[in-house]
Order: sequence, then structure tokens, then C-alpha cells
Amino acid sequence: MDPMLSSAQVREVCGNVSDMTLWRWLKDSEFPQPVYQNRRRYWRAGEVRAWWESRSMADA
Repeated sequence: MDPMLSSAQVREVCGNVSDMTLWRWLKDSEFPQPVYQNRRRYWRAGEVRAWWESRSMADA
């Protein structure tokens, strides 16, 4: 089962980005959409890592 990441963990995985950057990425249709549990956002770790790696490969 894929672990779930909080917004703080997602920001850390993605290079310690700001909350505003995460918000902007959410507006991008390619960024994984969160799952809401008790009004909190969580992301599937595998989806976030795959998005981050594909983004990193595109920049190389």
C-alpha cells in the first residue's frame, strides 16, 4: 500500500518548496491531486515521487 504524505512532507520531498509553490502546482493539471481525510490533504507518495522525477528529467 502506498503511504500517504501530508502537505509538509510533499513540500520536503519536492525540495523544501513553500506552501505557495505547492498551491500553484495544485492548479497545474499534471500535479497529483490530494485525497481529503477529515478536511486535511494527503497525497500518495508514489504519485508525488513519479511527478517529481518526471519533472526533474524534463529539466535535465
